[in-house]
Amino acid sequence: MKYIVTVLICFGLLGFCGKQSLFAQSNNSSKEITTKSSGDSVIISGLLKDSKTNLPLPSVSISVNYPKNKIVGLSDYLGKFSVKVKRGAELLFSYVGYTNGSYNASKDNVSDVEISMVEKAAGGLSDVVVSSFRTTERATFTGASTIITAKDIKDQPANNVMELLQGRVAGLNIQNNNGTPGVMGTVQIRGLSTAAVSGSGNNAFLQPTSPLYVIDGVPIDVNTNYQYGFNSSAPGVNPLSLIPAEDVESIEVLKDAAATALWGSKGAYGVIIITTKRGNSQVPIVQYISNYTYNAVPKLRPVIGGREERDIRLAEIMNYDTAFYHGLANINTTPFLSDSLNSYYDNSTNWQAIYFRPTFSTTQNISMMGGNDKFNYKINVGYQKSSGIIKGTGFDRYNIDMSTMYNPSEKFKMSVSINTGLGKTNYGSGNAFQQDNLSGVAQASSLLPPPNLYSPISAALGSLVQNDNKAGNISGNLDLEFEPVRNLRFITTSSYTINSNTSRNFTPSFLNGGSSIGRWYNDRNYTLYNRQSLNYNTVIKDKHSFLFFIFNELNSSSFRAATAEAYAFPNDNIQGPTGYQHYGAMQGVLDNLSEARSAAFGGDFSYNYDKKYVVEFQLREDATSQNGPSVGYTKNPTVSARWNFNKEKFMENLTWLDYGSLRFSYGKNIVPQGDIFDAYGKYNFGANFNGAQTVNVDFGYLPNHTFKPIQNTQLDFGYESSFLNGRLSLVYDYYYKMVDNQSFKLALPNSSGFTNINTNAVSQVNYGHEVTLSVRPLSEHSAFKWQLSFNITHNTNVLSALPDGLREYVIVLPDGAGGSVPILYRLGSNTFTNFLYNTKGVYTSNSQVPVDPITGLRQSIRGVPLMTGGPIFSDVNGDYKIDANDEQALGDPQPKYFGGFSSYLSWKQWSLSTNVSFTLDRDVINESQSYLFNQYASPYTQNALPPFNGLNVYTKNGQIGATYPNPYNFLYNAYYDPFRINQTLFMQDGSYVKINQITIAYTVIPKFSKRYGISSARFYLTGNNIATFSPYTGPNPENITDLGRDNPNTYPNSRNYTLGLNLQF
Repeated sequence: MKYIVTVLICFGLLGFCGKQSLFAQSNNSSKEITTKSSGDSVIISGLLKDSKTNLPLPSVSISVNYPKNKIVGLSDYLGKFSVKVKRGAELLFSYVGYTNGSYNASKDNVSDVEISMVEKAAGGLSDVVVSSFRTTERATFTGASTIITAKDIKDQPANNVMELLQGRVAGLNIQNNNGTPGVMGTVQIRGLSTAAVSGSGNNAFLQPTSPLYVIDGVPIDVNTNYQYGFNSSAPGVNPLSLIPAEDVESIEVLKDAAATALWGSKGAYGVIIITTKRGNSQVPIVQYISNYTYNAVPKLRPVIGGREERDIRLAEIMNYDTAFYHGLANINTTPFLSDSLNSYYDNSTNWQAIYFRPTFSTTQNISMMGGNDKFNYKINVGYQKSSGIIKGTGFDRYNIDMSTMYNPSEKFKMSVSINTGLGKTNYGSGNAFQQDNLSGVAQASSLLPPPNLYSPISAALGSLVQNDNKAGNISGNLDLEFEPVRNLRFITTSSYTINSNTSRNFTPSFLNGGSSIGRWYNDRNYTLYNRQSLNYNTVIKDKHSFLFFIFNELNSSSFRAATAEAYAFPNDNIQGPTGYQHYGAMQGVLDNLSEARSAAFGGDFSYNYDKKYVVEFQLREDATSQNGPSVGYTKNPTVSARWNFNKEKFMENLTWLDYGSLRFSYGKNIVPQGDIFDAYGKYNFGANFNGAQTVNVDFGYLPNHTFKPIQNTQLDFGYESSFLNGRLSLVYDYYYKMVDNQSFKLALPNSSGFTNINTNAVSQVNYGHEVTLSVRPLSEHSAFKWQLSFNITHNTNVLSALPDGLREYVIVLPDGAGGSVPILYRLGSNTFTNFLYNTKGVYTSNSQVPVDPITGLRQSIRGVPLMTGGPIFSDVNGDYKIDANDEQALGDPQPKYFGGFSSYLSWKQWSLSTNVSFTLDRDVINESQSYLFNQYASPYTQNALPPFNGLNVYTKNGQIGATYPNPYNFLYNAYYDPFRINQTLFMQDGSYVKINQITIAYTVIPKFSKRYGISSARFYLTGNNIATFSPYTGPNPENITDLGRDNPNTYPNSRNYTLGLNLQF
C-alpha cells in the first residue's frame, strides 16, 4: 500500500507539472499573431481538417525542417492555426494516425490556408510495427502482421477486447463459444497447436494455446490457471477482461517466425500486442464515454407444456409398454402423471423463462491525457457492470490505468505505466464454462410448480447459491532508453505483475438436505520480467542501412493456491469460521503450486538497401526450468527477407502501383511444457517408520531427463501491394507450421517399476493460405467515404507423428452416462478425427433388418434384435452385431475456412460500420439434438419434452424415408441407444456466417458542441451478435468446443444493443 500511494503521488506531481507546461505552451500557440510580414518573415494562418469528415483537427503539430526540425505551433481546438516563419520555409503538419501534410511559405502573409489531412490506412508501408522488442517501418519489416486501430473498434463495448477482433484478421480464428460474462472464448493463430485433451465427455477440452499478449510492454500469459480450457484464471476471470476497450489505441497481431521469434518461449503460438492510448495533445483532453446495453436472450429450446406434455407421456406408455394393464399400473403409481387434479402437478411452468431473462449493462469510462513528444501523460478510470442473461450471473470490472513518457532529449527517454484492474464474476450454481444445474432445471417437466422451498428439484433454487469470484491484477512497467554515443542505444524494460484470485461459494442448508456448505479459494501469481538490449544502427551513403541488436532476458513466475471447505454452519446467515461437522472440514495449500524460471539471450542483424532489399537474421537461445537436464539451451534461429519491387527502375512508370512487396521467413521457437517433475521425478511423503517420516519415490511417472519444450517451426511466403492511391490493396500469405515435441503420456510395462512416462512424441502440421483485400470503391471527391475489407484463411491440419511408431491411436472420453465420445489420432489425417457409428436411416419393417445366415437371428445391439423404427447402423465387420468394432473415422471438428468482412461508410457527420465473420467446413456433433431425443428415454422422468418441429421422425409403422428412429419406443431404446451422440446422425455442418456488429454514429457539428464547452460529441447505436446464418440445427454453431461438441449446458451468447455517448472536453 505504501508503494502504491508513493507511485500515485508521483503521477500526480508529474501530471500537475505537465499541465502547467502544456497550458503555457497552449496559450502561446493559440495566441493570434497579427504581426505583418517584416523582412524574411511571413505569417501563415488557416484551418486543419480531416479529409474524410471535414471535421477540424485540434493539436496538430506544426514544424519547420530548416535549419533544423523545430515545432513552431499547434492548431487550436477548432483546428485553426497561425504561425510566423521564415519566407520559403517548408511547414510540416503531423498528427497521430494521419499522413503528414506540408505547405511552402513562399508567399507573403496568407490567412486562408486549408490543409486536409489524410488518415493512414492500416497496412501501408509507412505504418510502424513492433517486432523483436523494437519498432520499424512496414517497408523494412520482414514478418507477417496485421494492425487494428482504435478507429476500427470504436463505439463497440465488449466484455473482452478479443471479441472485437473476430473476423478482422486473416489467420486469427476467434470463436466466442462461451457467453459467460468476463470469460474469453478460444483464440488460435494459424491453426491448431496442440493434440492434448483433458477432461471427459461434454467437459473435454484442449490444452490452451492462446497467443502471448503484450499489454503496454508487459507480457501476459493466459494459458495458465485456466478453467475448462477457456483461458480463464481459476475463478474464471480472464486478465484481458480487465482491459477497457475504450482505452485501446491499437492491436497488432504478429503471426510468423520473423515477427515472433525474439518474443521468446511464450510467443510460439503468435503474439498480440495491445497498446493503450497515450497523450498527444498540447491541450489536455478529457474524454468521457458512456454506454448502456440491453442484453437480449437468444432463441431458446422450444418445449411442450401442461396437458399436452401429460398426454404425450401417457400415450408413450400405453402404446409401447409390454402390456396395457402393466402400463396402466405404472401410470397409477406415478402421481405426477395420474394425479392431474392435484394443483401441485397441474401446471404449465416455463422453466427457461424463470432463469433466462433480458438484462441491462453499463460501461462508464473517463480519461485525461495530454502532452507532446517531450512529455505526455494519461490517466484512465473505467467501470463496467454486465448482468448475465442467466439469473445469478454477471461480471463487474473496475480499472485505473496510468502512464507517462518523459523524453527531454534524443539521448534519454523514460516510459512508466501502471495498470490496475479488479474483476468480479458471479456464476450462479455453475462455473466459467457451463451451467449444469440450472440448465438441467430449465429442462424440468412443465407439470411441476415454479421454484419454491418444497420443490422436488432442489437445484431449481440454484440461483440462491452465493457465488462470488474476484480477480485483481496490478502490473507496472518501466522502460528506459539511453543513447551514450550516436546511433548506439541501450534499452531496459522491467515489469512486475501480481494476479490475485479469490472465490467464495455458499450453498444454503435448504438446498443441501439441511446442511449448508461453504467453499473458499484463493491464489497468488507473481511474474517478474526483465529485458536489456543494445541497438546500433547506421546508414552509409544514404543507401545502406545496418542494424545490430543484442539482448538478454529473464523471466520468473510463481503460483500458489489454497482452499478451504466447511459444513453445517449454525444458520444460513453465519458462514464460518467453522461448521458443526468438523470431521468433514478441509483446508490447505493445493498441490498445483509452482515456480518457473527462464533465461534467454540472442541477437538480430538487419540490412536494407534503400528500403528496396531487406534481409534479417535472428538467433535466440532459451533455457527453462521445465527442460530436462540433458536439454540445456535450445537454439531458435530465424532468417527473413523482403523485396519492395515497386522501387525497381522498371516499375517507376507504373503510376497505378503504389507499392508492391514480397516477403519470406523461416524460423523456430519453443514453448515450455509440463513441469519440473516430468524431467526430474517426484518424491512423496510415506508412512512413519520407527517414529520418523519416510520419503518414497513416486512411481507414477518415470523421470525423463531428455524432456523437451514444444518446438514451433514456421515457413512463410508473403505478398503485399497497393494500387490507385490506396483504393485497392492486397495481402497474401502462404504458411507452413510444424508443432513438434508435444508431450504424450505413455504407459510403461510393469517390469519398469513405473506406471507412465511423459514423452515428446506427438507432432502436427498446419499449412494454409491467408488473403486480405481492402477496397475504397468511391472517388476521393465523393461526399460519401466507403472502406471495405475482406479476409479469408484456408487452413489444413495434419497429424504427423505418434509415439512408438504408431500409425493410429484411439482415446475414449466417457460422458458420464455410460456412453463415450471416441477420438481417433491417425497419421496423415486431421489431428482430431471423430470415431462414430455411421447411421444410414431407419428400418421400416422387421423384414428389412439383416439376418445372420448362420444363426438365423436378426442384427442386434447388446443382444437385442433390431426391429421396425430402429436405427440402421453400418455393420463394418459384418458380424451382425453393432458394437464398438463398427465405429468409423468420420469428420473433422476444426474449420477449413474462416475470415470476415468489414465495412465503414461515412457521410458528413454520419457513419455506418459493419463487421461480419464466418466459419466454414467444420463438422460438429449436435449433442443438443441428441439431448432433445433422449428426453423421451423414460416417460416417468420429470423432464421437459421438446417438440420435433421440422424433424423427420419415425412415428408410425411402415413410414418410409424417416431420418430419426422412433423416440417413443422407450423399452427397446434403452437397449438400442438410438440417440447416442457418437453417430453420424448428429454430425452436422457447423458452418456459419455471423453479423458481429453494426454501428450507426453521429458526430455533432463542432460549432454547436462548442457552445457548451464540448470540443467533440458523438452519439452511437451498436448491435452485437445480431444474427447468425447456418445450416446447423442446434442452438448456436459458435457455442461449440474445439473438439466439435455442442454441449447443451453451455452458457449461450446474448444479443446486445448499446446506446453510447462519447464526449471530449
